[in-house]
Amino acid sequence: MAITFPQSPSTNDIHVVGNISYVWDGAKWAGGGITPIDRLIEDSNILEIENNNLLWTGSNVGFGTNNPGRILHVKSSGSSVVSDFECDSTFFTSIDLTNTGGYARITSLNNDVLLSPAGSEKLRISSTGLVSIPVSGVLQVGGAGSAETDSKLYVANTGGNAYIQVKGADSTGIAGLKFGRNSVANRAGIDWSAATDNLTIRTGGTNPRITVSSGGNVGMGTDNPTAKLDVNGTLNVTGVSTFQDNVNLGDNNKIILGDGDDLQLYHTSTNSYIDDTATGNLNIRSNGSFINLGTISGETMISAKTNGNVELFYDNSKKFETTSSGVSITGNIDVDNTTSIGSATSSLSTLTQTAIHTELAVATYRSVEYTIQATQGTNFHATKILALHNGTTAYHSEYGTIFNNSSVASFDVDISGGNLRLLATGASASQTDYVVNFVATKV
Repeated sequence: MAITFPQSPSTNDIHVVGNISYVWDGAKWAGGGITPIDRLIEDSNILEIENNNLLWTGSNVGFGTNNPGRILHVKSSGSSVVSDFECDSTFFTSIDLTNTGGYARITSLNNDVLLSPAGSEKLRISSTGLVSIPVSGVLQVGGAGSAETDSKLYVANTGGNAYIQVKGADSTGIAGLKFGRNSVANRAGIDWSAATDNLTIRTGGTNPRITVSSGGNVGMGTDNPTAKLDVNGTLNVTGVSTFQDNVNLGDNNKIILGDGDDLQLYHTSTNSYIDDTATGNLNIRSNGSFINLGTISGETMISAKTNGNVELFYDNSKKFETTSSGVSITGNIDVDNTTSIGSATSSLSTLTQTAIHTELAVATYRSVEYTIQATQGTNFHATKILALHNGTTAYHSEYGTIFNNSSVASFDVDISGGNLRLLATGASASQTDYVVNFVATKV
């Protein structure tokens, strides 16, 4: 049955069809009792109920509003829930959004919400607030898409920066990322602590491995780094390492070289050591002109020159030197702590008896052999003298003498100031140069 209403009605006009009255309210016919086979026609618009389907060929339809702004406009003034789609089953309820290019489906499954473009689930929101995508899906934010099919989260901003921001509680919260496998959810992660302002990288569960402090220090094996790189443990470096500043090691911490820990450099609380524990040789080499061993204050102890001499020092005074012909010694030679060998020089221009050697203490030396060379112009004089003492008196014997013209000087010994003295009396007041070599035997 089709119902035809009068056109251009006036307000409150009544149109009766069967036992049903319809009233024109100035905008529409209002009435009741439209049966499934009825058809309501208003000009060219048709509202038809047929085969349990409701058909409307007009413009917008409003529920709870007299001014629908869309094809379907639902408004509720008494509740925030404006519509209810219900399926009388325990399976699911869906709404399909269809256009000429395809469709997308919104589904209520138990208490979960599913988004399914083309009927295939791509996003699920659980009743507990968990938002998930299926294994084959990718969550993309911005950008034109990623060619990397193994990326499950893709964030891009082709016009500028792109960030992912994670926040925790202001004073004690932890913000970060967790990594794991299906059976174990938290096997590694990146954590930021609001309490310390430090960033930590974890592996093996909750074990911190690398910590970056708020001041920029990086710690490995420590969660409180005190240097730009603070490593608590062993460090294995392959390749060339360049340091622009000091490398500081504490007491008894060693620099160890060699596969068998062969060369070790370290400092105890009192002394420093270079230990070569291998079976080979310890070589110190330089491409420069010399190698020096000395003190921080600048005192030289050993100096070795390329293609030249080696010098040994005592209290920064050179005592021994290698030369092209042998060695040069400044001072005395001590042999087995029993004998002292040395020399001395002096020049005199006097007829008065004068000491020409005085350095042998009578408390240390008992006897001495002197070899004396005296030169006065072209006069040359050499002699040998044996001397000994008993602590108070000195005795001598001049057992060999030779000169070319005449004797240049005469010699004697005495004890003065606790030392054994060799005395010379010149034959004339002309300058006489003396060279004294001695071999002294200790008490």
